[in-house]
Amino acid sequence: MMKNLHLWAIALIAFVVLVNCRKPRTSIKEPNESLQGRWNYTEHYYSIGSTGEWHPVATGHWIELRGNGEFNSNFTPYSSAGSYLLMDSMRLKLITQPGRDSLLYFYSLRGDTLDLIPFPFCFEGCKDRFLKHW
Repeated sequence: MMKNLHLWAIALIAFVVLVNCRKPRTSIKEPNESLQGRWNYTEHYYSIGSTGEWHPVATGHWIELRGNGEFNSNFTPYSSAGSYLLMDSMRLKLITQPGRDSLLYFYSLRGDTLDLIPFPFCFEGCKDRFLKHW
């Protein structure tokens, strides 16, 4: 009887230790180092139902993602945001008014190229492409 009680006590302690040592689950990730930095706006993609096309954009526009969560840009709609959060490996939230308003984007990062796809506003197919500024 005492042996069973000791085994149950050890099992309970092990369970409590394992549960408390797990990292907490959260939907918000730390800034991704590869996303950090200044990105030059280079192209815009859009489609009106069929195959879309990439179109070059005027030079001089950029976005910047800082390691501390700050966000800067010199053109609309990105310039309305002051900070950002990575929701997961596919979604980026630009915060325009903390606790109130935000813009959600799907993102795709391939080497020095970043694509931002607005969600849920672009059903027909659109995205902005940025090239990392070194």
